[in-house]
Amino acid sequence: MRAGIDEFRSAAERQAIRLEGMFGRRGIEPLRSSSPSHPAVRQIVALKQFAATGVVPYGTELEILGEIAAMQIDQRMWPVPASRDDPWSFLPSVKLRNEMKQRLREPGSFSDTLAELYVWARLRDAGFDV
Repeated sequence: MRAGIDEFRSAAERQAIRLEGMFGRRGIEPLRSSSPSHPAVRQIVALKQFAATGVVPYGTELEILGEIAAMQIDQRMWPVPASRDDPWSFLPSVKLRNEMKQRLREPGSFSDTLAELYVWARLRDAGFDV
């Protein structure tokens, strides 16, 4: 049983690092003060907490388990092998990378932007010139 939890803890840590990297060098720190309820802040905090302890605190089960489920979907379905140094390396231009970073900072467009990137990458992977 412990081995399964440890695998989830490692996956949660990797996902939190990947998500933080999508926000640039300073990660989510600027969002913590300007928008503490931003979905990325909530997701990264929940994943880091689980990665550190392997425990889902009573009263937070749905939130944390929901973030772990989303993480599993992201890690299995994300079609783009991103560089650890530059998670945006799969995008063809600096202008597009900067636009995506900006859109992720907006709380209302975070999930939509990730979904659009997923679909875009799938289309590119299938050979479409998008």
